[in-house]
Amino acid sequence: MSQRITDVVLGAFEACAAFQGCCNIISFGMGGVDPKSGVEVPGFGVGETTCGGSGAGASWHGTSGAHFHMINTRITDAEVYGLRYPVVLRQFSIRRGSGGAGRFHGGDGVIRELEFGMPLSKSMLSERRVFRP
Repeated sequence: MSQRITDVVLGAFEACAAFQGCCNIISFGMGGVDPKSGVEVPGFGVGETTCGGSGAGASWHGTSGAHFHMINTRITDAEVYGLRYPVVLRQFSIRRGSGGAGRFHGGDGVIRELEFGMPLSKSMLSERRVFRP
């Protein structure tokens, strides 16, 4: 809800173009018996928001690869994955050119590629992919 309110306020003042559009939450985890080894494995769950680009303004470019319109969120450090979970962060980079064209372009989004070392339940919560903010 807070993201939509922020969108409405920025839109009303024509302060800047819309940002990436939504919170983009990825979740994964497991628990129970490992299907490969048959060994009971303690369960775990990970949920994190994925950053993107901010909208451009009347005289400035948007910011790339950051969180916008939200608080108390962060992404998991690459080192934490390997220490706590059967997950490797293969790539985390700016998706160059994704912010659009123009005199003042939006900030670029990111590529965040994860490799899972065992079968896990995975989900992504996202919206506003068909209709812009």
